[in-house]
Amino acid sequence: MTPDLPALFHAIVRLEIELWNAVEHRLRTEHDVALSWYETLNVVDRIESVTVNDLVRELTITVGGASKLSDRIQSAGYLRRIPHPTDGRSSILELTTDGARLLEKLRATVARALDSLIGQALPPDIVQRLTIDIGTLRSNLGGTTTTLESATR
Repeated sequence: MTPDLPALFHAIVRLEIELWNAVEHRLRTEHDVALSWYETLNVVDRIESVTVNDLVRELTITVGGASKLSDRIQSAGYLRRIPHPTDGRSSILELTTDGARLLEKLRATVARALDSLIGQALPPDIVQRLTIDIGTLRSNLGGTTTTLESATR
């Protein structure tokens, strides 16, 4: 029997939207911060010498979107730009002290939200299998492969 790939596509897209909205609601309610800010701060913390182009690749957004997003987060005092040592057209993004403190709080909120939304619904072995399978699908599409290590940070 051929799998119903359109139904799978629909389920994945709707799940992503519903999860995003639920986690975003928690972050806005508890910290008055958008999920896109959490995602950005997380990338800046995880990747050494991160640039706007790294945000583009990691977050799967446009250069303009990544630039505007990092500008807004910088204006709020959570990021700083320092000149790139070898590329005069680029800057390296770093968390400020306030940004690092905020990210710690956001990570705790996201962890609690995901535990209630996913962790309580699925056993750990299924979560691990899904993480691997989604990474395989993303790799097939040319996206960044999701590893268990990066997915749990």
